[in-house]
Amino acid sequence: MDKQILSVNVSVLFQEYNKLQKAHEVLKNNLKYEQQLRMNVEKELLLLQEELNTKYKKKKSLKEKEVEAKE
Repeated sequence: MDKQILSVNVSVLFQEYNKLQKAHEVLKNNLKYEQQLRMNVEKELLLLQEELNTKYKKKKSLKEKEVEAKE
């Protein structure tokens, strides 16, 4: 193989490698961002679930008190 052709081939491969590395970094950063969003949403859901449970228990407790008062 001619040295010029080999040099061009290595240069092209190096350029492609650099493009792939940049794309990899972008994807890695996107993944980190998506994971953080998911964690935030899961925390928010847990807080909402706790709030609903608390409200349900209060409502149930009030109904029980009403029933006891009627008796």
